Amino acid sequence: MNAHRFKELVGCLSAGKRLPKAVYVHVEALGSLDGELSSFIEQLCARMEVQENGHNVVKFSTNEFRVSLLSYPGFFETPHPVLSSSTTIELASGETRFFDYSKRHNPPILHRKEALLATTDPRSTAFRELTLMEESHGLYDTDASIGFKRNWEALLLERGLGYDGHTLIESQLEDAERVADTQNGTGEVPVIHRHRTALTRYSLSKPVRLAVEHGVLTKERTFFDYGCGRGDDLSGLANLGHTVAGWDPTFRPDAERTFASVVNLGYVLNVIEDPAERVDALRRAYQLTSDVLVVAALMQHTANAATCRPLADGHVTSRGTFQKTYDQQELRQFIEDALDATAVPAALGVFFVFRSAEERQAFYSRRYRRRIDWDALSHRLYPRRPRKRKLDSVYEEHAELLDAFWEQMLEVGRLPLAHEFDRHGELREAVGSPKRARRMFVEKFGAETLDAAFQMRRADWLVDLALGFFREQSLFRDYSESEQKDIKTFLGSYKQGLEEAKALLFSIADADKIEKACSQAAAGWQDHQDFYCHRDVLPDLAPLLRVYVGCAAELLGDTGEVDIIKIHMRTGKVTFLYYQDFERAAFPELHERLKVDLRRQRIDAFNHHDPERQQVLYFRSRFVSPNHPLLPKWQRHEARARKLGLDDRELMGPWKHELEALFQKGGLTPWLVAMRPHGGRSSPGCSP
Repeated sequence: MNAHRFKELVGCLSAGKRLPKAVYVHVEALGSLDGELSSFIEQLCARMEVQENGHNVVKFSTNEFRVSLLSYPGFFETPHPVLSSSTTIELASGETRFFDYSKRHNPPILHRKEALLATTDPRSTAFRELTLMEESHGLYDTDASIGFKRNWEALLLERGLGYDGHTLIESQLEDAERVADTQNGTGEVPVIHRHRTALTRYSLSKPVRLAVEHGVLTKERTFFDYGCGRGDDLSGLANLGHTVAGWDPTFRPDAERTFASVVNLGYVLNVIEDPAERVDALRRAYQLTSDVLVVAALMQHTANAATCRPLADGHVTSRGTFQKTYDQQELRQFIEDALDATAVPAALGVFFVFRSAEERQAFYSRRYRRRIDWDALSHRLYPRRPRKRKLDSVYEEHAELLDAFWEQMLEVGRLPLAHEFDRHGELREAVGSPKRARRMFVEKFGAETLDAAFQMRRADWLVDLALGFFREQSLFRDYSESEQKDIKTFLGSYKQGLEEAKALLFSIADADKIEKACSQAAAGWQDHQDFYCHRDVLPDLAPLLRVYVGCAAELLGDTGEVDIIKIHMRTGKVTFLYYQDFERAAFPELHERLKVDLRRQRIDAFNHHDPERQQVLYFRSRFVSPNHPLLPKWQRHEARARKLGLDDRELMGPWKHELEALFQKGGLTPWLVAMRPHGGRSSPGCSP
């Protein structure tokens, strides 16, 4: 079944609870639906080996080629059954995500159960009567986030209501019963000092910086910081010329919560001790967003729980603040459950939620597109190509204009559209037409230069479409005019491009192909089981390896700050290594390691702060491209390291304390000797 047929069948469903972005159907109602769709689900479960999942509800996406199998124990017995687990299947790529809600303090719950059943099901009568009673009490009129267990319970408590089976009744439930599970058996509810979590910053926070770097937040867009703390992000952005506003319950309680193009909810969710309030905060921030919501939260591996007390699903710190830490999948699932929207990983612990599919696709395209140095490319291919006399005169008269046009032409890999080069009219007056300007370029630099740019852009689009299968494939209409032109130019057609990209994506499962592509890489270092390269080498690797790493980045987010990428050639894993002061330190120390297991859809994070096992990076020149500007300097340092007995045939060398002992044994200063420039004098500021 293809995406078009799937959407057609889902759109014609005669039963099910229909929401803007999905239709929910109980498995017992599938038989009353279109035979093709029910048969497809049965075959899908068998093929994906999820028949033992215990699911009883199928969620059909209406705007994506996606199905989720949901487990609601006690569906028929409980007024509002709690979601126990979910298995989400991206039908284009086969990617499967399983999430267990059994230990969540505020799991999603189900309303209007009768809508999920066939109209002839006799059990739906009682469910429908319950819904009518709830509507008559205005329970569905509130802005509260009723789709979550604790939020619904809080609303019932506020209205003095409860249940007797499937009948709504008045309840005498006390407030103490609501908070009993947060007291940890002490009989006391701890006092939480949320204001103490507000930090004083001297640079933009990570989520805001990523929004700027990725072009999500521009000066043309308004910005609102929901939970702005002391307002350091607001001050920084205002100094850069952005239009900003913010609200904070402690530091700016009287500020108006205004609509904005980009809204930031940065490190707010992790300091709220009430799970129901977290849902409210997330939804309220999203309601203020016209284009993009930025969400960031603290990750599990960054927390130090040694001096903390457990509380609910988090812990209370020694300063009396609350911290709820997440892993990447948990945070993503929480955002998507609360907003019914796609959460795009921007980095570990940071997600972008786009209002439009077009902008989400534009973000994906920007992330993987290379910046071409057209001048270096041209002169590397044809450094001494003679100019024709006639060309000389035309070029000399319009050199600046032609250089600008040629630069844009090589940037896009084809003739720019009118809106892609704002001097089109001037170009026509000067040389006649864009096609003539292209011919002049070929005469000057050769067709091979433009062909090389074409192949680069073609590879970029294959990588982008392949990763689209891994996450969710956009429709052709979701692309901008320029992107549609790219697809037709570089791939022939969208259909043809998808077929080629799908084959590329499936190739990453072939370990032999991965190993072969690694062995053919022009830069990087390889041992018998892994391939290592600096992040700047990644765009020049074979498309197969770019997709392999890109799939890991789709789960993790932005990898712009990673220093070394490790490709596990035969185990379906990618590790991102972060070093302290990679470029300037004599021997950079490993700071953090993030391992992404593609087969299990899992991220493991590791800190490397143990002084007895502090890893040090040796011979970093082997990981970078041959034209890295610091390569000669590094190679001089590494020559001295070899004289000390360090071996460049292995990845690992001595631990940091062993290296210091080695220097001391030779009577040398550990760090500055290694960083001494060629002239023999110490270079200031070189120690890590």
